[in-house]
Amino acid sequence: MEQQPFSAADLERRRAASRRLGWVIAVVALLFYVVSLFIKR
Repeated sequence: MEQQPFSAADLERRRAASRRLGWVIAVVALLFYVVSLFIKR
């Protein structure tokens, strides 16, 4: 009998968490980019 490691609900929670993490990373990267525009090297 094959047991799936994650249930459908688990997968949905993981997808939602991944989306949030992706947005957070994107926002942080954008902030670094914008801040770097104002920093004169």
